[in-house]
Amino acid sequence: MKSCAYCGGENEDHALHCRQCGTEFATPLSAMASPRQNDDAEPELPEPECEVPPNGEAALCTYCLFPNLPETPWCKRCGASVSFASIVGPVDAARASGFMWRGALRGRPKPFVLASVWLLFFPRLLWDLLVALSILTSGFSDPLDLPMFWLALAFAAVAFTMLYQVTRNYVTIPPMHWNESAA
Repeated sequence: MKSCAYCGGENEDHALHCRQCGTEFATPLSAMASPRQNDDAEPELPEPECEVPPNGEAALCTYCLFPNLPETPWCKRCGASVSFASIVGPVDAARASGFMWRGALRGRPKPFVLASVWLLFFPRLLWDLLVALSILTSGFSDPLDLPMFWLALAFAAVAFTMLYQVTRNYVTIPPMHWNESAA
């Protein structure tokens, strides 16, 4: 058994994420001992064992479809939120939301994900740039103008990064065909 450095929860030795809080464990050096061909490839990690009995109730992860125990808040395989209880607190909700946005940046996105990211982040980018431009043209007369200017630029940078990464992944990563996924 290994304990989580974040919450102190006890987990099995082969678990990739903490069962209680979802924190990812450090990759063991033995899993990264073989030299990798591609720097972008993820290291091969052992598949976690399923703890659900054959006829028992399971909570399927919506991201990787791994069967988890019903009381487990985070997926044992990928660390995604499995139950509603895992996103009630603000820290857990931020972690679950971050997992979702990181998932949008992994690999080649589906056209729906590409359109959704553009629909969510492009208006935000335009709004933040307009706010920064209006503050810049009107001058910094109010003491809150300077922090608002930098905050608008920071939000615009986040929106631009999301749009750039998702669009770049969609354009540069070739689509996987159904016969390649079986190999």
